[in-house]
Amino acid sequence: MRPLLHIAMRRCSVLVKNTGSTARDHLANERTFLAWSKVGLGFLGAGSGLFTAYSFNYTGEVNSLSLHPVTIVPVVLLLIANGGGLLAYATYRYITVKRALSAGYFIINKTGLYGVIVSTSLSTVTALGILGYEEYKVKGCSHQYCKVFEPPT
Repeated sequence: MRPLLHIAMRRCSVLVKNTGSTARDHLANERTFLAWSKVGLGFLGAGSGLFTAYSFNYTGEVNSLSLHPVTIVPVVLLLIANGGGLLAYATYRYITVKRALSAGYFIINKTGLYGVIVSTSLSTVTALGILGYEEYKVKGCSHQYCKVFEPPT
């Protein structure tokens, strides 16, 4: 009977004869997957951390300058969806490149990368815009330059 770890390693990995740069290519694919995963987990952490920070900061007083945590739920959902999407894309890309490298090919990705860049940029800018708008509604602007843009009373 084989040890459990040996069986798991045999089923989860494939031994490939190192001809040319096969081993280097697979290791580079793993590094890329880990980098994409790290960014995705960062977005997940940012979303949950933002919600936690606003939850702890909320006092519940009527005239307080703290946002109710429910008002930032769209921001949190955007960040978490962005992180989940990046994790899903990283996993999909890793598996397809691994299969292609095992067959002796490499897939050059064009549209997927552009899609990730555009979707991440849009969701991040939208999340920051919503958060800034909600903060401005509650606290206003006390800077001297904000007085220029206030409507006359």
